[in-house]
Amino acid sequence: MDVFNGLAVKRSIIKLFESSYFCISDFDEIADLIGVIPDHRIRRQLRAYHCVKYADLSAVETNLLQEKVVEALRGDRAI
Repeated sequence: MDVFNGLAVKRSIIKLFESSYFCISDFDEIADLIGVIPDHRIRRQLRAYHCVKYADLSAVETNLLQEKVVEALRGDRAI
């Protein structure tokens, strides 16, 4: 991964979690930048949180959402 791509990944992750709501498009962008095909089962679960405000989530949901994002991004490497 080149330096600029690494910075783009970092910026995208910050954007994903510092926004006021969860955006599946931002998640998809991160997956594309790091070259993975996200776990489809987890991505479907994440889609249920699209446009949900973080302020409306319990602490447990917020933690699980973050964990599931990481887990999904461990998916298969794109060719």
